[in-house]
Amino acid sequence: MVCEDERQFVGFNGQEWTTREEMLTKYKNIIKCEEPGLYSITTEPRFGIGQRAFLIQTSHGNILWDCIALLDQTTIDFINNNGGLTAIAISHPHFFTTMVDWSHTFDHPLSTTLTMNTLSFPSDTESFTEEDDDDNQSNINFKDQ
Repeated sequence: MVCEDERQFVGFNGQEWTTREEMLTKYKNIIKCEEPGLYSITTEPRFGIGQRAFLIQTSHGNILWDCIALLDQTTIDFINNNGGLTAIAISHPHFFTTMVDWSHTFDHPLSTTLTMNTLSFPSDTESFTEEDDDDNQSNINFKDQ
């Protein structure tokens, strides 16, 4: 089993593959303000299992929570026009598809891209601690607005 997510499936014809260039001709990303400082990014028509990413704006910089498969110019422009990215967090292997593209586009080497195993959640789950290569600590509180 690849994944226990109930949305995960392999069709009757087996796995299907595509390219970024082909996706750009058939799909587009929709960016929606969910609440102040929080935007969802989804791909239409639905791709894969319908993953979505979140752009979280904080006073310490913007965090991209997960990387969806399609990285289009509209999404790049939106993120850059809203302050760029301070960090990228990836919560699950379904979001690994184009993480290198996102990392290169927003100038975040994979060594500084956050994954769930590098996040430390306090008991109140309101903030996380990012440990960088120099063992320095920077705290980002999701409720900073």
